[in-house]
Amino acid sequence: ACDRYSRTALHGAAYCGHEGVANLLLGAGANAEEKDGRGQTPLHLAAGEGQGGISKLLLSAGANAKDKRNDGETPLHLASEWGNEGVAKLLIDSGVDVQAKDNGGKTPLHLASERGKEGVAKLLIDSGVDVQAKDNNG
Repeated sequence: ACDRYSRTALHGAAYCGHEGVANLLLGAGANAEEKDGRGQTPLHLAAGEGQGGISKLLLSAGANAKDKRNDGETPLHLASEWGNEGVAKLLIDSGVDVQAKDNGGKTPLHLASERGKEGVAKLLIDSGVDVQAKDNNG
């Protein structure tokens, strides 16, 4: 079942940090790759909310950390924008493209920098991100 945003119960559990419920849902066959009306998977929501345990659970259940939502943002974009260092590190360690650009040409480093998220910016820089990358306006 979905809500008015076309989100499933797994989206809700991921967003709210209910790891036990997410585990039950996945065990019952919930799709870790299901997208909502904005193109967000449960991993996008978990990453944006800093839900490290659920992010790890979703990745182990086969969630694609490189999925882009409708605006082109990946889970790493969201973790970076909101300063969720633990999730950002988990995603970087899983091999995501740290140079991925959203529809505006912004990388996760752009978003971390714009929001003053120094810890995530350092993680991205340490991972070899191009600090000279320009967005579509630049």
